Amino acid sequence: MKTRKMLLSAIFAGTLLFASVSVGCGNTTTDTQAKSNQETETSEVIKPLYPLESAKDALADGGYSVAFTADDLVQKDAGYELTVEVYEYDRYETEDIEKLSSGSQIQVCNEIVKVEDVEKSDDTGYVIINGGIENNGIELVEDDGLYRTVTMNDYPVYYSVGEITIPVSDEVTFEDHWDFEKEPDGVVYSLEDLPTAVLNENAVFTCNNTIITVRGEEIVQIIRYWIP
Repeated sequence: MKTRKMLLSAIFAGTLLFASVSVGCGNTTTDTQAKSNQETETSEVIKPLYPLESAKDALADGGYSVAFTADDLVQKDAGYELTVEVYEYDRYETEDIEKLSSGSQIQVCNEIVKVEDVEKSDDTGYVIINGGIENNGIELVEDDGLYRTVTMNDYPVYYSVGEITIPVSDEVTFEDHWDFEKEPDGVVYSLEDLPTAVLNENAVFTCNNTIITVRGEEIVQIIRYWIP
């Protein structure tokens, strides 16, 4: 498996938001319907860049958005292992999004969606597909040279790809930025202090605020970000 490099400058909060878009062509002739169906079947599907296909993909070196609870950290032999729910959000090449038009197809949250209409907002720069979020459509925003999914609060649309248990490295660090008064450095814990830190009553770990870094199929770093 190729190493998956993820550039993560910030962790976003928000509710998972996605609604499949139904196709309503409204054509009246059989020939027109057949032509439309053929175009849908043969048109190229614009797919996200290297999406995680399953939780096992998180064993590759890289950073991953995850969720877990204190009970998911379990002592194993002389060390620990952590069971996490792995989450993904979709990112796309700029040129792929710029060529979207009526009749195109795009994969979002593992679903293939037919593009009925698409426009780019002059005010926000968002690419609005099928009427946008308010109309059960899709919105994309340019971020770090790519386009990504976006919710009403500008956060990505996260979706789960499964659960996996990963050994925790003896050299692991838990970098906690939850206490805003201790920013920008946060508090850094070692393996010895990790169980106590995770059991803290304020320790809520969700895909919106938590990233793990994996090296050699072990968790070498956990970061929890403060979310406003």
